Amino acid sequence: GEPKTCMISRKDMGTHMEYYACISCECTATEPNEPTEPKAVGVDIGIRHMAATSDGKLYDHSNDMRNDLKKLKKLSRRLSRDCCDPDKERKARSRLRHHHRNMVNKRKENIERISKEMVDNNDIIVMEKLNVKKLWNRSLSKSMTRCFVNSSLGLLRNRIQSKAECAGKRIIEVNPKGTSQMCSQCGAEVKKKLNIRMHSCPFCGLAVDRDINAAINILHRGWTGHPVPAKDESPTAMIGGEARTETFADRSTGSLRCVKVRLYSHSRSLIQQ
Repeated sequence: GEPKTCMISRKDMGTHMEYYACISCECTATEPNEPTEPKAVGVDIGIRHMAATSDGKLYDHSNDMRNDLKKLKKLSRRLSRDCCDPDKERKARSRLRHHHRNMVNKRKENIERISKEMVDNNDIIVMEKLNVKKLWNRSLSKSMTRCFVNSSLGLLRNRIQSKAECAGKRIIEVNPKGTSQMCSQCGAEVKKKLNIRMHSCPFCGLAVDRDINAAINILHRGWTGHPVPAKDESPTAMIGGEARTETFADRSTGSLRCVKVRLYSHSRSLIQQ
């Protein structure tokens, strides 16, 4: 493309200054070809795994994140200890800032890799409509809040949307309510706490990671394999479906149990036992 603007920024690293140049270019947009059989994927963004897809992939955080956090605490304590000596304080501050910059670069590199792979391999990406600030406010502990900050959930979501827009791919957002508690195979509600990481359905026997189960439900809510809707149409949070009560045999106790389920056009047929 043709360069249009250039912005120079300066960052104080303690013992020296670092300069960065950001150059923006103007490129001609090309209209992508609409695929005859678009490939759709559901994406669930979380803390334990940075992202989980409906086709069974789990994207983890950077392998060195835990060690980097330990080193960050160590350098912070060293900076507090050397605050009386100006030379030692300047060197300690420089080490801390360099390490923090490396952590940010690793996180951004991981996010760029994940978002690029998702956009390159899929034509339609169904994501949950999240409010990251509300998630922070509902955090149960300081460690959970720290995980939200280090995960950069909003940045990953924004990068997927930005890359998809540049590549001409479709992004569909759905309401994520109940996606982790509903079975993606039979549609029954299986309640579980946050520390339970496996989804085990007592009605149909499905056992899968809870994040993958949520990603499949997200895909079902936003895309069921119908022809590509018009670009000006906004998808509904749930497509079709009716609520009714079904009776299942609970495999753990052997007794009958009634459960209220919602059947969608994409769901597999439920077998009454």
